[in-house]
Amino acid sequence: DTQIADNAVEVLRNISQGPRDKPFFVAYGAHRPHLPFVAPQAKFDLYPLESIKLPGSQYPPRGMPKVAWTNSGELFNYNNIDNISGKHSLEINETLPESLTLQLRQAYYASVSHMDEQLGRVLDALEEFGLANDTIISFWGDHGWQLGDAGMWCKHTNFEPAARAPMLIHAPGLTDDGIFSMEYTEHIDLMPTLAELAMNATVPACPDDESILTTKLCTMGKSLVPMMTQPRRAIGNASFSQYPRGKATDDEQYDKASSSICLKEACIMGYTVITHIDDNEY
Repeated sequence: DTQIADNAVEVLRNISQGPRDKPFFVAYGAHRPHLPFVAPQAKFDLYPLESIKLPGSQYPPRGMPKVAWTNSGELFNYNNIDNISGKHSLEINETLPESLTLQLRQAYYASVSHMDEQLGRVLDALEEFGLANDTIISFWGDHGWQLGDAGMWCKHTNFEPAARAPMLIHAPGLTDDGIFSMEYTEHIDLMPTLAELAMNATVPACPDDESILTTKLCTMGKSLVPMMTQPRRAIGNASFSQYPRGKATDDEQYDKASSSICLKEACIMGYTVITHIDDNEY
């Protein structure tokens, strides 16, 4: 992550030395906090092990369909997890040893802090090179992460810790003082939002029939620009997420069925929605 940030800073430096009337787009992708959770010791020191807490619940909800479960196979790709836990995967109602759970959660927090520091260096470079006042910044992650919540690890579910993900947008002149909203948004809202902010363009909504397959440009998302002036304005009344389980029979472990098969033929697809009715969230 340090090397990635170094490169991003140099890219911004080069842009600042070129023509300022030419628009630019820079994609900066941090690796952490993806596995393995590696970070400088100083970041671990921010989170003493004795301050780390176990998940609120390490067991799945009663009545959960088996297909909703993940055996956390990505985590067990690392030999030390096998060796310490004495397991090769997690079955329903199994958990990792308490000490290992705490160490993994500490390492995740340390990894996030290391990534955060590198991101700060890139944002500081925008200021240093005079680019901050007319550059739109979008910071987002494509998924959340389970840290032993409901006994699961990694991202491969539709449970809330895996489906809720960060999405922050800075638009000079609109969000300078900071805006916080509890309204529902989705990642598909990002493209029409950037199109409106950067190009003052409205991306047409996708048709809701088969003509979508031949439509060259459309979006199922909605621009979030109105929320930047009215944070309590609802753009939508729900957020959706989906995650595949591949093609598996009742006797197979769904995690071992390749999700890529969904690109070629029918497969098991899981969907989840979060919404509110009256004062209750579901």
